[in-house]
Amino acid sequence: MKSFFSSPYQLFYAFLMLVSLGFGLFGVHVLRLAYLLEEPGYFILFFFAANFIILFSLTFALISFFRIKADRDRIHKKSDS
Repeated sequence: MKSFFSSPYQLFYAFLMLVSLGFGLFGVHVLRLAYLLEEPGYFILFFFAANFIILFSLTFALISFFRIKADRDRIHKKSDS
């Protein structure tokens, strides 16, 4: 029986995607906490920090997704020929 991830390469990127999405949720949590702050300087600091966390984590998640997709397509093309 074949597993969903046909290589350790795909398993590594799936793990990286899950970690990235976890950091994305952390970034959303920080963003929500930023709106509870009273001090405008701290709000700006937390707001931009949270947006960078979300941006980088979603970028890594998308990169991981497309690398898994490319590897799966490569394996399927190899098995078809």
